[in-house]
Amino acid sequence: MIAILAAAMSSLDSVLLVAASVASRDLLHGRSNRREGGIVRGARIGVAGFAVVAAIVALNPPGGIVEITIFSGSLFAVCFVPTILLGLHWHRGNAAAALTAFGVGIAVLLGWLLAGLGDIVHEVFPALFASTIGYVVVSLRGDPVTEVRVTSLFATTRTSHARTA
Repeated sequence: MIAILAAAMSSLDSVLLVAASVASRDLLHGRSNRREGGIVRGARIGVAGFAVVAAIVALNPPGGIVEITIFSGSLFAVCFVPTILLGLHWHRGNAAAALTAFGVGIAVLLGWLLAGLGDIVHEVFPALFASTIGYVVVSLRGDPVTEVRVTSLFATTRTSHARTA
């Protein structure tokens, strides 16, 4: 029993640390020029915040292990599939489009579940569609990425595809 709990705690602390670090460094640090100490403090607060949320959810879990696993897979899909696929293969993608895809995907996924429409169509499909549309719309409305590393990567990719064709 102790070995199982130790393995669970090891995984949980890693997930909490990654979530808090990403939130602190990418979301908070990206919006302002914060010192490294502020990022570490934000990550510490994030670990505590995410741990409290996880503990509250664990007190009354929203379903069994199968339902929770399906939900987490759906959540990953609606957040990351449009962002990764379009981000890798389309030069117009930007950070605002990625955040929009995350937000729209999560909102539609949760709204579909709360409305009880999962019996008609599985919630991942409308959420994935909405997330992709959100990514495309925000990308088209925003300025193209002008960072030299990104533009040179797409230029290299285009020329290598032209040589193979």
